[in-house]
Amino acid sequence: MGTVSDGHLADRSDGVTGEIAMRLTSIFRLRLRSLFSRAHVEQELDEELGYHLERQVEENIGVGMSREDARRAALQSVHGFTQRKEECRDMRG
Repeated sequence: MGTVSDGHLADRSDGVTGEIAMRLTSIFRLRLRSLFSRAHVEQELDEELGYHLERQVEENIGVGMSREDARRAALQSVHGFTQRKEECRDMRG
């Protein structure tokens, strides 16, 4: 296990410190991307959520629903498309 030296955690033999640093770097990079590429990130989010919605619609059609009923059920199953988008935005920062 690492030791504390001058208020910093020294290198740990189990790699936990490196994993934490990598995760923090990744989070920081994603936050910067969201800040400076907001329109592109929003488009990607719309595409991702649209893809999942369409997959659910196709699955519903596969079990015998009409396209209209399948889409309505898919929207209900994702508990509100707009709410999910807001949750993703909140997680992105």
